[in-house]
Amino acid sequence: MRISLKRLACILTCVIFILILFTGCSFGDSLNKVMDNTSGDPNTTITLNSTDSRFSIDVPGNWSQLDQSFHEDSLLSVVDNNEQLFIVSMTEDKTLFESGITCGTYMSKVLSNMSGAMDDPVTGEIESATYDNRTACVANIEGTIKGYGIAYRVYAIEYDSYFLLLTAWSP
Repeated sequence: MRISLKRLACILTCVIFILILFTGCSFGDSLNKVMDNTSGDPNTTITLNSTDSRFSIDVPGNWSQLDQSFHEDSLLSVVDNNEQLFIVSMTEDKTLFESGITCGTYMSKVLSNMSGAMDDPVTGEIESATYDNRTACVANIEGTIKGYGIAYRVYAIEYDSYFLLLTAWSP
């Protein structure tokens, strides 16, 4: 499955990253890059693969892939060359949830967890979508954490046995 950056329109993230992101608020030199393309051509596209090789993402040629130390549960984490836009992907096994969970219900749970870590959270409507012929949904959430404003765009894509969660944000 290939997910284009164009489909990842706005900026967001998942609840686990909220805590990590704002414990230091600035990543500085702490980003460990598996593949450093900061000098790459932003007008080209490169394909980066998840650690389990189940999916890939197309990003501009000057984006880099981060290693597992960025987030231990992430299958693929990428960052732009200015370290201002992040995209993280994770999967969650459906057996962790009630039987018959839908993409919309899963997304509601994700957004609820995220909003619990924010001050004054504003959650947008969950919109239905289709990616790679699969049921998906997308939503925005924004608020403040420790006085810093942040906005996320979250995508959930349903597979037979798991949900793929893509979260994009900018600190």
